[in-house]
Amino acid sequence: MKTTTQHVHDLEAFARRTLTERQRALAATREHAEREARDLFETKETDWEDRAANVSAATELERLGDNERAELLRVMAALERLDAGVWGKCMGCGQPIPEARLRVAPEAARCAACAQVEPIAPHS
Repeated sequence: MKTTTQHVHDLEAFARRTLTERQRALAATREHAEREARDLFETKETDWEDRAANVSAATELERLGDNERAELLRVMAALERLDAGVWGKCMGCGQPIPEARLRVAPEAARCAACAQVEPIAPHS
């Protein structure tokens, strides 16, 4: 049977692996979206309707990139909390975040109760 210390270590290893993989995927997706948006903005269309469609598509890609940037910042913050030894502790009330929540959302900085009361900013 695993000790509590070993169980915590396994959970932290799971979180680090999951967060690192997500960080890599988000960074690649964001880079691709930014490149696509830049290409659409730089495309010189003579037809105003085509130009408007390109601008609309580029704007949507930038918005998508902003959402992924916010998620990337949450992932990076969780990795920093892991390094600092405070991952899994609610930044609101200071109590341990339930394991089930951490397994589903390893980037979680607050327990469910605190997250409902005061949602955390994307960069925290």
